[in-house]
Amino acid sequence: MSSRSVETHEKLRHYERERKFLIDILSPELLSEAVHAAQIQQGYITLSENAETRIRSTTTREGAQYTLTTKSGNDVQQRQEDEVEITKDIFDQLSSRVSHRFVSKIRYSIPYGKFTIEIDMYRGEHEGLIIAEVEAESEAALQSFVPPAWFGPEVTRNENFRNRHLALHPTPETATIFSDIPQYDLDEGLQVTLNQVVVLLEDSIEPVIVSVAGGSASGKTSAVASKIAERHHDNAIVISMDDYYRGATYMNQQATQGNRLNWDQPEALDIGMLTDHLQALKRGKTIQKPQYDFSTGERVGYEPIEPKRLIILEGLFALHDDLKDASDLRTFIDIGMHGRVLRRLIRDVKRTGQRPDDILKYFADVVEPMHDKYIASTRQNADLVISNDFQPHVESMRTGEQELQIKYRIDQAVSSNHIRVTGAELLGSTRQRDIYYNPHDRDLAQTGESLRIRRESTLQDEDGILFTYKGPRQPSQFRRRAKLNFVIDEEIASAFTALYGRQIKRIDKARTVYEYDGLIFSHDLVAINEEGRQGHVVCLEFRLDDEEDTRHHHILEQLGINPESGETTPYAAM
Repeated sequence: MSSRSVETHEKLRHYERERKFLIDILSPELLSEAVHAAQIQQGYITLSENAETRIRSTTTREGAQYTLTTKSGNDVQQRQEDEVEITKDIFDQLSSRVSHRFVSKIRYSIPYGKFTIEIDMYRGEHEGLIIAEVEAESEAALQSFVPPAWFGPEVTRNENFRNRHLALHPTPETATIFSDIPQYDLDEGLQVTLNQVVVLLEDSIEPVIVSVAGGSASGKTSAVASKIAERHHDNAIVISMDDYYRGATYMNQQATQGNRLNWDQPEALDIGMLTDHLQALKRGKTIQKPQYDFSTGERVGYEPIEPKRLIILEGLFALHDDLKDASDLRTFIDIGMHGRVLRRLIRDVKRTGQRPDDILKYFADVVEPMHDKYIASTRQNADLVISNDFQPHVESMRTGEQELQIKYRIDQAVSSNHIRVTGAELLGSTRQRDIYYNPHDRDLAQTGESLRIRRESTLQDEDGILFTYKGPRQPSQFRRRAKLNFVIDEEIASAFTALYGRQIKRIDKARTVYEYDGLIFSHDLVAINEEGRQGHVVCLEFRLDDEEDTRHHHILEQLGINPESGETTPYAAM
């Protein structure tokens, strides 16, 4: 890389002096003291025994910063560090080369006397690993730091917990968090829960309270709470924490006082009222449960709820520290970030009528940070954990949109004039750049999914940005896949890449679009770039209406192409 290709500020050099500690349990109250939070993605360009060069993106509410850092020295507690700021374009270029050497984490900064404690909550394949770092200006100051009681063992000199090691290896066994909580898949976990409920009902003369918590779109209600209620019919009632939202009026009042709340933090709910209601039901008392209307964002009344033998509480914060002791059985429903994104998109477009781009932005700006800050840590309060991750073969079909395509490789000599002689009408030309991403918690190549950001431009128009998710292939002679796509802006694109971060492939296309007898097809000059490897292909791609559509045969025959030579492989897999 030439020095001219990197826009930088003046190089900053200092000596990094730090100590690291494992954190076993992290309470939401502690994180609420954070004065700063950032999403960090960092990848390693070079690694040697005594030196490393890394790139890092740091995203906060104020925006994103990109840096290139070199560290040297064989003392892990004190090393020389040189850092320069780079542009997003340079970061993206370098990211494509080191996509397999990345770590992702949320960093919270917490004041602690004369020190600042930085809490790193790792994500992706290191989900559950939490490390606290403390830096100081001098060695003497660093050694004077007295770890608080909630710190775990010190791992400053343990190579296995350095970011450079984590970028290449799984989480060390000694850092397993919540390992003593039994974890099950959905079917087995639901059966275990049902069995334990029966035992609790037999042993108690009081009503039994079961709490079902988990992240957004984890399946708390549909996959678990409702199934428990169905088993016990009229002897059970489900109480949704959603009804205890304080409402938009309250949120606006708080905002005018400088306390800006969002709907995904516990302060937006009246947890005190809910706690009182659970205690009353436990004593056999009738409560006046609030009723919340999602369409208006307000509480619209109250309804009497009589105690039943089984009371099922479900909600994001059902295992909140203020609620956990009210429950006889505590279940946490686990789902990866990728699943939360897609379920939320598919669900809320239909449930709330929101625009999908607004949903994606809110998820990136609010839902996921709040999950990391308030919800993930309540997993430690569970008696059992049920994994209910996104099932792409089934759930992608709920997008309501399908594509049916087939493509044919052609000689680059086939020109626009050749195609127009067939009777096809030229509609226009565009240039497209497709960036494909992997979430940190799964490999989409293994699940048959794909997720991309497309930037498209024509001679007449400025760049447009399109978000596209495609599900696994369905049985067909063509390429049939469920699809979800919508236009986003630059801000949402940045928020998305901060969420996913793992760019795995880039495809550049010069696309010319034609129409023949209502059939839309394109002539594509394609350049494919994957981890430094490049390839080129020229294709005709047809978008068909149904399995019986044969209109493309006319074009192929006119060009001397065998209609049986079609491919269903997407460009990303070529």
